[in-house]
Amino acid sequence: METIRLSNEILEKLGKLCQAGGYETIAQGLEHAIDHHLLELRRQRAEKRGKKIRKKLQEKNLTEDEILKDFEIFRENLRQGNAAT
Repeated sequence: METIRLSNEILEKLGKLCQAGGYETIAQGLEHAIDHHLLELRRQRAEKRGKKIRKKLQEKNLTEDEILKDFEIFRENLRQGNAAT
């Protein structure tokens, strides 16, 4: 595990924030903050992927109904394939 060094000023600020946030320790507050930030980064990445997919579908002039119909066919094929095994 890597050790991160923080200035006393930052540690003091973190301590006050964590205490005000109801955390018993700075470590608990930091873990929660990092988990929250990682979740936000994953959300942003998914949003970017969604925009790329939307753009590609628009470039191919596919309608929502066509996509949904194709997806239902795909799901039905999966069900039939699972039933056969």
